[in-house]
Amino acid sequence: MGIKKLLAVGGIAGVVLLAGTCRLVDQEEPTDDTTVVTDTLKESFGAVTITLDDVTSLSSLLGRINDGPTPSNLVWEEADAVGGCKLYKRRIPVCMDGCGSTSACVEDDSCQPYPKGINVGTMTVTGLKTVDGATSFTVDPLSNNYQLIGITLQYPPADEGDLITISAAGSGTVPPFSMSARGIKPLKLLNESIPCGDGQDINLKWEPPADPSQSVIHYFVDLSHHGGIKGKIEGTCPDNGSFTIPATLLDRLKSYGVFGYPKIEVTRMATGINATVKVKLIIESKVTMLLDIPGIYSCMEASECPDGLTCGEGFLCR
Repeated sequence: MGIKKLLAVGGIAGVVLLAGTCRLVDQEEPTDDTTVVTDTLKESFGAVTITLDDVTSLSSLLGRINDGPTPSNLVWEEADAVGGCKLYKRRIPVCMDGCGSTSACVEDDSCQPYPKGINVGTMTVTGLKTVDGATSFTVDPLSNNYQLIGITLQYPPADEGDLITISAAGSGTVPPFSMSARGIKPLKLLNESIPCGDGQDINLKWEPPADPSQSVIHYFVDLSHHGGIKGKIEGTCPDNGSFTIPATLLDRLKSYGVFGYPKIEVTRMATGINATVKVKLIIESKVTMLLDIPGIYSCMEASECPDGLTCGEGFLCR
């Protein structure tokens, strides 16, 4: 079954590696007076994301700035790690009195409000190319969301290494700000298939960029999405052309449950963060591939199942 069909199925879309292990490193950011790396996002939260979609060969820009962090009603607890590769197990917190419609239960009997979008004024984008040949344009908020209306970007919208800058005029209590990141080339995986048998590592290979210091690779393994995700393997490693996810973590993730369309998402990402307003600029190119797990047959209808099996819950032949 083609990946385009899979993208429509409920969420399927898109450190140096030494001796086959992962070790996390910080990404080098463009040197710019307004762009720094920070993990202390305490005031405003949000991102402007430029996405290179390999399936459609389209580029997009979406942005939303919030007045606080976005809560999650899932708690991800680290269950195991090999080097920088980490396995997480899901835990669902319980709030006995409920949290209402304006908050999420983020820990047992602890609610956190959902943030509100804020207007940061007109954004001026430079370094992205439109199909009309422009390399600078403005984007105004629509219900506190920033998206392209009447503007179509080239694919890819910038050459690798080109400086992309977004400057916001500011509004109300939000001062003017800007942030920058480097252009990336679309991610191309070299794996024709990804076997994932018991005791088997996942060895990913891709075309590296000319300058690996300008981007990183994020990976995410999900084996149980269509049965209610039970766990995940997630991490970041250098954009140097290869990395290995160890079998020990994969086998343990399988023990949490496997459902139809088990997948891995691999994303090339360049980022810039403005420390003043705590807003990210993200430029990403994602590839999603299904994992070939012996005995697991994914399906959307019974005709896709081997003889004697039928398509059941979780898009899995049973």
